[in-house]
Amino acid sequence: MAKTNAIATDLIRRTAAYVPDMNFEGADKPSAEKPWAKWLEAELGFRNHWYPTEASRNIPNNGHKTIKLLGEDILFLRRAGQLYAIEDRCCHRGTRFSVRPICYTDDTITCWHHAFTFNLDDGRIRTLLNDPESSLIGRKGIKSYPVREEKGVVFTF
Repeated sequence: MAKTNAIATDLIRRTAAYVPDMNFEGADKPSAEKPWAKWLEAELGFRNHWYPTEASRNIPNNGHKTIKLLGEDILFLRRAGQLYAIEDRCCHRGTRFSVRPICYTDDTITCWHHAFTFNLDDGRIRTLLNDPESSLIGRKGIKSYPVREEKGVVFTF
């Protein structure tokens, strides 16, 4: 074998164990867990990464669109020019916001089924119509997702 540096030698030694026809003296024995297995098994993608999601023009002002990303239904809403992304499910009874998105203000969404109102930017419960003094107000209610628009494309984290 040609002379190699220590890093290349170590890489070849560790990799050789997984290649059946590679005969390299001093190769490691295959481990039960292959180092690349998590990437091969990630059929739905990886959490905590930015994903191109939709063309910006497809979510007009005062419009909405539901997109499934990483196995989750995400509701994208544009209000007063601001784009928001929240989970498309009320935390109270699982009602889909996208069936009838009600936005009484530009920064909230209200569940059409039981009137829970949530902040669009952080998903916290803003108010409960039938219990305005509830201890739930201000608590996290639904997931919100960071979104960015770059060159006409919506990216979701």
